Amino acid sequence: MKQQLIERIQQGDEQLIRVLFVVSEALEQEENQTDVANGIIGYRVDNGQPLLTSEVDATFEAIVEDVKKGNYTEVDDLIKQRSARW
Repeated sequence: MKQQLIERIQQGDEQLIRVLFVVSEALEQEENQTDVANGIIGYRVDNGQPLLTSEVDATFEAIVEDVKKGNYTEVDDLIKQRSARW
């Protein structure tokens, strides 16, 4: 089927291409809405697995706690560290 579709697209006129494009866009939007409803907000770069809101929430909460405890580097200090390496 995939090969047949490719051939039809290559031989198709502008109207066929528009129709196929609209259908593919609608399917992609539907898939994105399903992902969001399931808590998927993206996909991991390293392995392509879904990234869930619950995982991100936990990560953000940990970062906020670190900042509250003073575990961070000020921008000026970061610039000094980087400048020293250059």
